[in-house]
Amino acid sequence: MRIGINALALAGSVHGGARTYLKGLVEALQAVDRENQYWIFANDYSARVLQPVSANFRLVHLPLSAENRPRRVLTEQLSLPGYAERLQLDVLHSPMQLAPLRARCASVVTIHDLHYLYPELARRWDLGRRLLYQVLVPRSVRRAARVIAVSRFTARDLTDKLQVAPSRIVTVYEGVDHAVFHNRADERQCAETRQRYGLGKDFALCVGGFGPHKNTETVGRAMDICRDKHGLDMQLVVAGTQSAFSPEWSSKIAAQSPNRRHYNFPGHVSPDSLACFYRMARVFVFTSLFEGFGLPLLEAFACGCPVVCSNRAALPEVAGGAAFLVDPLNPEQIAAAIVKVCTTPGLRDQLVSLGLRRAGEFSWERAASETVAVYRLAALEHERGRTNHRRAPGG
Repeated sequence: MRIGINALALAGSVHGGARTYLKGLVEALQAVDRENQYWIFANDYSARVLQPVSANFRLVHLPLSAENRPRRVLTEQLSLPGYAERLQLDVLHSPMQLAPLRARCASVVTIHDLHYLYPELARRWDLGRRLLYQVLVPRSVRRAARVIAVSRFTARDLTDKLQVAPSRIVTVYEGVDHAVFHNRADERQCAETRQRYGLGKDFALCVGGFGPHKNTETVGRAMDICRDKHGLDMQLVVAGTQSAFSPEWSSKIAAQSPNRRHYNFPGHVSPDSLACFYRMARVFVFTSLFEGFGLPLLEAFACGCPVVCSNRAALPEVAGGAAFLVDPLNPEQIAAAIVKVCTTPGLRDQLVSLGLRRAGEFSWERAASETVAVYRLAALEHERGRTNHRRAPGG
């Protein structure tokens, strides 16, 4: 097959799961698939971070910045179909939610979540972004020969909210980079990381920043309860990209504690440093209100960190019984879970063991192999459709 991968939406300001998905998938495809031919359509930024290393992968650099959303969308919709036709692609995969609508080859689109359809979650998005998703995501999935959902939860959302036939959806779980996220601690590296970021001796870790759905404010209340009611005094470390929401949330959290030393906001950290955060944390607290997958769960599991996790959206599915589930809106329940995990003899070791086993079930190589199978299905269905069209009266 001749396969295109649309990496035009990858931007330097994007540090979430979609970026990790695209990078992990492209690298793993190069490791597992030496048979098919690939073209990666990249902007100025993604051309630097997705450099091919396999002979059957080529980079097509379109000189534009993904930060310029209108220009990027126009290029994606107007120019990419022409490239796909000239290269005689069988499949064009758009891994970041939005796909060109006029491509004449088979289209595959990955949907990470339908965040934009939940008003309480998308209310702080700018109007342009909301309209873009409301217009193009439904059309992208209707146009696609196959839709990849990163969880069964997202697959159900696609069926329930966008009426996508289940037969057109394939669930392909994300992976975890086991070369980076593992429980083989490097004591010197961890000590240097602790000093560089001012991490306390005992700390609870949150990852993902301060967006409203990350629910960081409730975790802050839970940590105050841990100290005031249960006598468990730990620093709360919130790692993640600084966003438009962070001044609001961080000031609220800081105001709830009489001592600012209880909180640490290091911003975005490199994967190697983040792995040290996971290994050193007493507990990872992931009480997000909404996740289409929840990659930090796997990272924490792989690093041997016990997890207190939200019982909402895709998180119980990904946790697979290896995390302590809580109601994310109940700070008392979150606090009780943190205290129990940190103080109950044997419970921490049990959760660590379950987490390591669960993380071992996920890899980018597996995700890549399953994605190649989706490409085959999409190409076959597209060719059948073309054949039937030619045979039809007047076709």
